[in-house]
Amino acid sequence: SAAVATAPLANFSTPKSLGQRIGKVKGKPTGQSLSLFSTAPIAAGDGLCFIAPDGHLQGFRVNRVDELGRIFPATPTCLALLREGTVIYRNHDATFSRQLARPTADRRIHATWTLTEAPTYQPSHVAITITATSQPLPHPRQEPQPLPPFRQAPQPLSHPRQAPHPLPPFRQVSATSTFTVPAETARTPQAPAIIRQLTRLGDTPFATNEADIRIDLPSNPFIPASLLGNMRRQLCRDLQEQLLLATTPPPPPSTTPPPAPPQAATTSPAPTAITSPAITSPAPTSTPPPVAFPLSSIGRAASAPTSPLASAPSPPLAPSRPLMSCRYCLRRELGACLRTEGAPLLPPHVALRMSDGRTLPLRFDCQRCQMLVMAPGQ
Repeated sequence: SAAVATAPLANFSTPKSLGQRIGKVKGKPTGQSLSLFSTAPIAAGDGLCFIAPDGHLQGFRVNRVDELGRIFPATPTCLALLREGTVIYRNHDATFSRQLARPTADRRIHATWTLTEAPTYQPSHVAITITATSQPLPHPRQEPQPLPPFRQAPQPLSHPRQAPHPLPPFRQVSATSTFTVPAETARTPQAPAIIRQLTRLGDTPFATNEADIRIDLPSNPFIPASLLGNMRRQLCRDLQEQLLLATTPPPPPSTTPPPAPPQAATTSPAPTAITSPAITSPAPTSTPPPVAFPLSSIGRAASAPTSPLASAPSPPLAPSRPLMSCRYCLRRELGACLRTEGAPLLPPHVALRMSDGRTLPLRFDCQRCQMLVMAPGQ
């Protein structure tokens, strides 16, 4: 069967990520900018890279892009390394990074507000009651208790089994505060100012719009903005505390048995002394000092065979046994696969050189299409 052409898996120019291929250089860069054959949008702050003629990875940060699509690098000295047709990659997308930096989930609790006039015994003042109510929240349910072990006998019920009382699926919490203001009729309607103050919830977990505020103030009293702001902050704190108490599940029942009641003291006759022959115990002897074993004896004792199976030495590694076999083949990656017609020939001995100086020879099993990594010296 014909071999399926696949994209190369390795990059011999650099171990770093090249990123997304976005296009090729259009013409020879002149001045302080370059142009690309590309349809990908490029923004200021993007990181672009390319393989220089010497085979090393080079790159630059985009300073700006004009309306003609010309790219102005932050370091124009890299333009001298570009040639017409050089492939450009983007390994840093500034637009995508800004999207990731933004808050992805901002959950708010819907709250409604009600302002009404309350009765007061001071004719010169007006009492105003403000109430904040949260949206319906799920009722916290207690976690199910683990079942007893299957070997334990079932305990008899001391009372008939009853169905558990159903909990309400949702519940609301509210906070209320009352304050007084002088009985002075405002010159302008106070509803816009009240709505503007109550919708300034800032970084609180609540959200309110104009339709959630109900104002029932027939006398239209003048309410200072500072007083209304203090009431809003206080009610938000009270509402948060009520929500924390309402959404915290109850603690599981304790499995510790209750303490036994104290027993009443009873008088009993004094015990009669019984004489018995004296029993003398041997005098305590001193603890013998620990015995120090040399490391050589410890090693021999640890390696002593304890069974015929343990006494048999492990078979040595076969000289031709590979350390690893894989489908990935460097010969194919270099374009020298023997199954490809006209492929170039590689040296007879190909090896991988490790960072510590070791060399691992490579063998190629072309019948099974595998690459074998051998141990050093094989």
